[in-house]
Amino acid sequence: MVTLVIDNRKRYTDVLPATAAEGLLCSCDGELLEGFISNLFIVQQTDMGLLVQTAVDGALAGVKQREVLDACQALGIRTQRKAALKQERHLWTEAFLTNAVRGLRSIRTITCPAQNALDWDTWEIHFPAYDEDSVSARVQSYMQQSCQDLFQLCTD
Repeated sequence: MVTLVIDNRKRYTDVLPATAAEGLLCSCDGELLEGFISNLFIVQQTDMGLLVQTAVDGALAGVKQREVLDACQALGIRTQRKAALKQERHLWTEAFLTNAVRGLRSIRTITCPAQNALDWDTWEIHFPAYDEDSVSARVQSYMQQSCQDLFQLCTD
């Protein structure tokens, strides 16, 4: 589970519920920007197929973020370098976090608790369990294969 918070990360790490794997930084406009130590990716179904969104403005660029965007391009998955909006959460089909140390981690639940820094209404969204056909699994598999290919190239 990931819980929404905003602004000063240190101020909020102590108040995260024990079940929260990470907090999310959000804007006052309803944009989900990034995790405390990760880049956030939201997958949504559109009329044109799947779309993977990640914030660029207002978020730190990450090494894994770049790798995910490259993997999506190679896999033919559309991307948008724009923060997902909480108002569009009914379109979300999947979410995941990345950072250089932890790699890619699927999110099962995003919760906006009753007492949050933005006074947003309480809400919660659940995602299906990680499976081989999910965007996150396909991206992760592609990145692992690319890493293995690079390693093989270096050792030949």
